Amino acid sequence: MRKEAEAGAAIQGLGILDKVKAAAKKLKGGASNLVNGPIARAGCEKITPGLAILIGDVFRYLREADPRQKIREVVSNDIIAAAKDLKQGEPLVLIGHSMGGIILYDLLSDPEAVAEMSGAIGRDLKVDLFLSVGSKIALFEEMKLYKASSADYSAAGKRVPPPAVVQAWWNAFDKMDVLSFVTETVFDGPKDFSVDTVAGVRDAHGAYFLSAMFYTRLNVRLKEAGLLN
Repeated sequence: MRKEAEAGAAIQGLGILDKVKAAAKKLKGGASNLVNGPIARAGCEKITPGLAILIGDVFRYLREADPRQKIREVVSNDIIAAAKDLKQGEPLVLIGHSMGGIILYDLLSDPEAVAEMSGAIGRDLKVDLFLSVGSKIALFEEMKLYKASSADYSAAGKRVPPPAVVQAWWNAFDKMDVLSFVTETVFDGPKDFSVDTVAGVRDAHGAYFLSAMFYTRLNVRLKEAGLLN
């Protein structure tokens, strides 16, 4: 997807959307809205290869079993290593930006994956804080594309419970970031925090970790929650 998007962009501004649309068709019908809706229309003039790569990568991860499993194994091993390396009293904080948040949620909400990680750690996995930043977790839950997604929960009914191993879930989003979504309307438990990175629409998605204000506010909240001395 990366090679095809970059090559297509060098020839025509809209060529990158073709592969994204093809990927969307492999998913449930709702996913095609992302490439036929406002984002795609705005892309007629301003969409970048990076945006197409991001959307295409997410679609492939959520649909293709082999790439999905390989990525989950890499992330699982990092979580296991981090949990084993914790000193007495230290919290386990997992941060996922954009697709990273999607992968973390996909893992932490999967009982089988959690059981495997707990077995490798030697104790029950407990995540003191899951921080998702500029992520589309709620969007893809609405489409019921995660392994643990259930039709028992919907926007019209009861909200989805958070992963059982997560003690606290914070979700940071920027109103200027068209690829970030709130979670409180879909999930029961997480807290949404609005972040103003002062970046424009085209740069907002990658501006969180370049913003001094983001770190300042996060530092304060971590201390208030007792997760940072």
